[in-house]
Amino acid sequence: MLISIFGVCAGRVLEALEVSSGKEARKTLYANNCERMKGVCRMKTIIALGLILALLCPLAGAETFHVSLNFDARAMADDAPDGLEHWPDMRVAHLLVSTEDGLLVPGLQYESIQCISREDCPAERKLFCATSELDEQNTYWGAVPNTRYALMNAKGEVLTKQRYQSLRHEWECGVVIAQKEGLYGLLDETGKEMLEFNYGCILADGNGGYFLTPSELSSENDGLVTCMLCHLDTDAPRIISDIRVSMDFTPYSNFRNSQKYVDDGLLPVYFEDEQRRGYVNTACQVVIPPIYTFADPFENGVAAASIDGKKIGILRTDGTWALEPVYDSIAFDWNLYDTFSATRDGKKVFIDRETFEETEKNDNDESVYAANPNKLVDDRTSWGSFGQAYLRNPSGEVVAGPYNSVHCAYWEAGQGSFMVDAGGELLFHVLAETPEGETISYVVAGTDAPQAETTDKDGNTIVNVFGGLEGYRCGIINQDGNEVVPLIYEDMQFLGNGWYFAKKEGAWGLLTEDGSWTRVCDSAGQAWKE
Repeated sequence: MLISIFGVCAGRVLEALEVSSGKEARKTLYANNCERMKGVCRMKTIIALGLILALLCPLAGAETFHVSLNFDARAMADDAPDGLEHWPDMRVAHLLVSTEDGLLVPGLQYESIQCISREDCPAERKLFCATSELDEQNTYWGAVPNTRYALMNAKGEVLTKQRYQSLRHEWECGVVIAQKEGLYGLLDETGKEMLEFNYGCILADGNGGYFLTPSELSSENDGLVTCMLCHLDTDAPRIISDIRVSMDFTPYSNFRNSQKYVDDGLLPVYFEDEQRRGYVNTACQVVIPPIYTFADPFENGVAAASIDGKKIGILRTDGTWALEPVYDSIAFDWNLYDTFSATRDGKKVFIDRETFEETEKNDNDESVYAANPNKLVDDRTSWGSFGQAYLRNPSGEVVAGPYNSVHCAYWEAGQGSFMVDAGGELLFHVLAETPEGETISYVVAGTDAPQAETTDKDGNTIVNVFGGLEGYRCGIINQDGNEVVPLIYEDMQFLGNGWYFAKKEGAWGLLTEDGSWTRVCDSAGQAWKE
């Protein structure tokens, strides 16, 4: 608008000058006006860029995390039965916390919240699912077939009604694979339904297309589903190829920690004629022949597989062995650590993730956080052996400790952080019945837990025992054993990307490794009130 007004005024001045002063004056004034207009344009550009940066800066580094807090609901209730004040009726509060805006969704608003995006998803695009009512058929895996979930974004905004049985975010494709009334369809990242719910299974192929199975499925044992595997061209909805196979399908594969079935362009499938597993590509062409009794999905170019069902190895995408199938078991997590462990001939070995070479053999049950020669291990404590956990180097020398426990928060390229806790006292909350039938509760300190269904020294029948370590403090150390955050917190959780959720003086807050702590909520995940 400013430039338009300026141009009109300049034009009128030029017309007047042309009459009064001739061509030379007009050329001079025109040149001067052009310079002024360029200056105005530059200024507007600078202002616009400044506004854009101002809008973007608050988003830089902002993260949203789901947090679960266990809290003693009965102790918080005003109507707790007499004599049971110390007996904990444990509940779980699910909440969303933003590193920029604090508490987005308070605890107790939903019975369950899950992040449905993988860790490599951009922070601002992370999606969650939430439900206010869980079905009674709850499972260890966290997914409940008859429960209905709503889609929620990283701002804590609810995008859909609670109508979906499961949700899985494939952020590279910009879609959410959803299940409704037993069948699968697609949502976009705003919750809009973009593919009808007519399919027995949908798997993103990583290239903008999807493997589809028809709604008529013949289920076999251990989650094996026989179906027609199809590849859908979503630009023009049509089936472009198909192959008759069977594939491994688990209904609980829709949450964050599930395996990706299509990665590195390959999908493990079961061929009925050969009764073996192999791999097909996104055009449903056989790339690795079906010679395996089991074959895991590929991730980062490798997958565990076995030919005879007894010995396991690591397979490359070209079908060659990165690690020959000579191991009894292989345990690896491709998101953490520089090594993984395996067993061969009854002994544990550590294997370098980059070279697939074996490092030092170690028969102890230790966690490994880095490759030789800078490997660090921790002696994870067992129940009742508090104060005996150490961070050690490969030679067995103590790097730090003793602590009650040591847990690696993250590890990358030989650098990491460990959550540790120390001090405190073991207390056991005992629920018992007196010979007269009265229910009582009391606290016993010590290292030996009273046994349920026995009698105490006063003749009371012990019904149940709940143990815990009280008065301990948590902190963070690095790979050299140095304190990064002092042991002053009552509890601590690692959220990701250098963020922690820690409890101090009865309140939970966001913690960073520079020691900055910002109070967010109380012990039940409710907004803090002074």
